[in-house]
Amino acid sequence: MTNQPFPPSAASRPATKLAQVQPPRASSSRATSPRGAETEQAPQVDAPPSTPGPNEQAAPTATPGSTPSATPGATPGAQATAQAPAPAKAPPERKPLDQYKVLLHNDEHNEMMFVVQSIVQIVHLPTRKALGVMIEAHRSGLALVAVTHQELAELYRDQFASKGLIATIEKA
Repeated sequence: MTNQPFPPSAASRPATKLAQVQPPRASSSRATSPRGAETEQAPQVDAPPSTPGPNEQAAPTATPGSTPSATPGATPGAQATAQAPAPAKAPPERKPLDQYKVLLHNDEHNEMMFVVQSIVQIVHLPTRKALGVMIEAHRSGLALVAVTHQELAELYRDQFASKGLIATIEKA
């Protein structure tokens, strides 16, 4: 035995004879327990070999003393080796979406409770937070409603416009 830290891998070993298919066999229905008493057991039958489907090829079988057949296109006399399956490709990395601010402008025409109800319906903020956004827009002229990706920010802006409120979006 040589002083190798690990046994050789399956890919580096020479190819061996392919396993022969064993016919199914039934075992006896009586078995002996470790204490010597006979017990009744159901007969055990090995599963028959599966037959390939219409889109599958049958696995090659080797007879005793023969060598495995070479792959088509391979050089004669070359031994077949086990091929590892190709590694699965990693999914492409997704870059994060750009973030946009949804800004609500002060509105002198609509009632304050209408603005609060509109914020709750459109952005699904709790009533207290929507009230805070409305008060900030009323006092300073502009309030941050949400920060989200561009498509949703544009949807919010359009929904505020449909209710007669002025909202703008800008890159965060």
